Amino acid sequence: MVIPEVKGVMVVSREDTGMTPMGMKFSTLAGIAGGGLQTPGVMGVGKFYIISPKFISADGGFKRVVWMSKNLKESMEFELRASAEREGLPDLLDKIADGTQVETVEQLVEWIKEKQHPVLEMEPMEAKQREAKAEDATIAAQQKTVAAAEAIVEKAMKEPKAEPKAAPVAKKEAPAPVEAAPAPQAATPPPAPAAPAVAGSLEERVDRLERSVKTLIGSLVGALAELGGDVPEI
Repeated sequence: MVIPEVKGVMVVSREDTGMTPMGMKFSTLAGIAGGGLQTPGVMGVGKFYIISPKFISADGGFKRVVWMSKNLKESMEFELRASAEREGLPDLLDKIADGTQVETVEQLVEWIKEKQHPVLEMEPMEAKQREAKAEDATIAAQQKTVAAAEAIVEKAMKEPKAEPKAAPVAKKEAPAPVEAAPAPQAATPPPAPAAPAVAGSLEERVDRLERSVKTLIGSLVGALAELGGDVPEI
C-alpha cells in the first residue's frame, strides 16, 4: 500500500495481525484489494513477487519499500537482502521499518530521515503516476490517430474507382463538296459562209471555193487547239 507522506510503500503479510502505520490491519486491506478489486494505491501480490525485478519497477522497485511486516522480514531475510544488493543498497533491509519499530505515519517519517532511506531522494509516486497517465494518454491519442488513418485508407480501398473520362474528341466536319468544274465544251466552228452565188467565170468560182475551204480549215484548227488536241499538219 502507498504511504504518500513518505513517498514509499508498505508491505503487509497475511500472517500479520497487528496494526499498520496507515491505521488498518491486513484484514481491512484484504477487503479493499482482494477478490480482483481495483483500489488506487493498494495492490495484492504474492510474497515472492516482492523480490522480483518487476516489482513496482516503474516507481523505483524494491527501494520504495519503507515498512514491512516483521514476520515477512524474518522469513525472507536472505531473499530480501539479495534484492537489496541487486539494487546496489546492501543495507536497505535495515532501513525498512517493521511493526516493532514504527506504528504511525509520523514515526515512519522520522524513521526514514534517521536511517537516510533512499526514498528521500526519489520523486513522489503521484508524479510518477501523473507521468504514466500522461504517457498513456499520448499513446492512446496516437493509437486513435493511427486507427482513424487506417479507417480512411480502408474506406478508400473499398470504394469503386471512377473510370477516367475520355477527353472529348472534336468531330471533323465533312469537307464541303467541291463542285466539279464543267468540262470545256468544244467550240462550235462557225458555219462556213455560203458562197455567194455570184456569177463569174469558172476559174473565179474555184478560187473563191478554195479560199472558203482554207478559212473553214483554219477555224477547225483553232477550235482543236483550244481543246488541247493534236493539231495535224496541213
